[in-house]
Amino acid sequence: MRWFIPRLLTALVAVTSPAVWACDAEALAAVPEPQRVTTMHLLALRACLASPDPAVRDDFAYARFVAVMRSGEVSPDTLETLLADFVFRLSVPERGGDGFEAPFLVLVLAEIARVDRVSPYLDDKRRKLLVDAAWRYLRGVTDYRGFKDGEGWRHGVAHGADLAMQLALNPELSAEQGAQLLAAIATQVAPASGHNYVFNEPGRLARPVFFLAMNERVSAETLDTFFSALTPDAGQPLWQSPYGSEAGLAALHNTRAFAQALYVYTATSPSEQAAALKARAEALIRALP
Repeated sequence: MRWFIPRLLTALVAVTSPAVWACDAEALAAVPEPQRVTTMHLLALRACLASPDPAVRDDFAYARFVAVMRSGEVSPDTLETLLADFVFRLSVPERGGDGFEAPFLVLVLAEIARVDRVSPYLDDKRRKLLVDAAWRYLRGVTDYRGFKDGEGWRHGVAHGADLAMQLALNPELSAEQGAQLLAAIATQVAPASGHNYVFNEPGRLARPVFFLAMNERVSAETLDTFFSALTPDAGQPLWQSPYGSEAGLAALHNTRAFAQALYVYTATSPSEQAAALKARAEALIRALP
């Protein structure tokens, strides 16, 4: 963690400026070219990810982060500072409590992870920090709001799954880290709260599982454990009468949608990995009451 403290201090010193705590989209829009964007500019832009205005949060701030991250113009030093800052922000309560900041921090972390996948710059310790953040965030999501007219997206589960997918695609991901991501995904396939997904969260959760299996980032035994955890257990109250409660129906709907998404993803691939994953998805579908 020796590298993390200096990066975090850099971010914290920067955020002593009032401009970083308040989103000033008009001022930030004055620097359009990715090659001219500084670390300070990106830390200031981060404040806009918490904006309640979807035009500012999604159409401006997130879109700007995507353009900058995919330009190839961001230095490793800046990326590491952003990583430390975003991970720290995820560990503290959100200002305002509107529920927008954390999902969009995670969505930008997915872009940071993508840069490392395409042009590796993280060492093992830094990549572990990112994996740990993905695991901690995804399994900790309790705000299941997706899209709302006038407010736009929150979509925490889907954004957490997007980060997990970028990590799943990284050839440097270890088998242990792949299992860690699967464990987090398993907690959200059928949330214990009984939430019923309606914004394609099962499809987004299925994507990192698909890539972990296809790229053999996890073992067959790990996949067996994952699917076993999702298979209905008559000993669990939720599955004793799934058609007799809203929570049971939600678990049934969510699990089926997840398994069907995986089945579709594997349908067009002739590989052995796809065939094995397809068989697991089909077995899960057949096990549902």
